[in-house]
This record gives sequence, C-alpha cells and structure tokens, in this order.
Amino acid sequence: MLRCPLVCTLLSLYAVLSSTAAQAVAPEVAVGDTVPHFSVRLADGGMLQSVALRGRTFVITFFDTTCGDCRRELPVLQRLYAEMGDSVRFLCIARGESAEHTSRYWAQNGLTLPAAADPTRCVYELFVRHIVPRVYVCASDGTITAAFARKAGRRSLARAIRKANKHKRK
Repeated sequence: MLRCPLVCTLLSLYAVLSSTAAQAVAPEVAVGDTVPHFSVRLADGGMLQSVALRGRTFVITFFDTTCGDCRRELPVLQRLYAEMGDSVRFLCIARGESAEHTSRYWAQNGLTLPAAADPTRCVYELFVRHIVPRVYVCASDGTITAAFARKAGRRSLARAIRKANKHKRK
C-alpha cells in the first residue's frame, strides 16, 4: 500500500527537478533573436564585447580546428572577409580550444579573420549546445537574420549578408 504513494511522490519530485533543470539551460538562439551579450579576448590580445559588433552587418562563426566541416568553411569565410573589407565585421570563435592552439592554426592556414578562443565553451553555449561550424549572420542592430549549421557555403553566406544589410528592425 505504501509503495504507490511513495512512487508517485518520487515521480512528482523527479518531474519538478527535471523541468527546473531544463529551464536553467538557455534555449538556442534563432533567426529573429538578438545576439546574446558576451565578451571574448581576441587573438591580438584585445577584448571584444558583442555590443561593439553593432553598427554594421556582422558574422559570428563557432568552429573547432579538428572539425572537417569547419576546416572547409573557414577558407570560405576568409575569402568573404577579404572581399567585403570593412563593410561587414567577422568574428570566429574557437569552441573549446585554447588561444595558443587557435593562433597556431590561424598562422598555419594563413587566416587573417578576427579570432577568439572559447576554451570553456561559455560563449558557444549562449548560442547553441551542439554542432560546429555554426555561422550567424547579424544585422547592424544585433538581430540574427540567418543561421547555418555544418555548411553555409559562399553563395548562401553572401546572400544572407546582403539580406542582413537590408534588415530593418520592426
């Protein structure tokens, strides 16, 4: 007789704790959301806060140097960065990697995009939980106007950047 109320109580307690834990984890950002606030130390030693990216279209990319898709996507981003000059800001953030490792990878691969390391994944987890590369194209007001997982490609990214340039906050 005592088993049923005890089991019901334990199941209720589990349900409450599970829903509380789920609420403590921030949801993934999506198109239409505003970029979360974060700070990163750039490879050149300077600090960058996400609000400093505003004022023109910007692209945030999360990557891992051991990820094959990331290794293919970074040169695409590098070409866009070179083509677009100062009209678009770019920031690449190394998920779970040290600043030293990221700088070494950048040098070995001839990358000049602004980069930062996120060794604890704190910044990455403000955006998403799984899968790299992740590319977020954002309008000048900080609104995410496009998001790509695994592969964006040059054409899709260029189209998304043009769309972000035309974005008007509603």
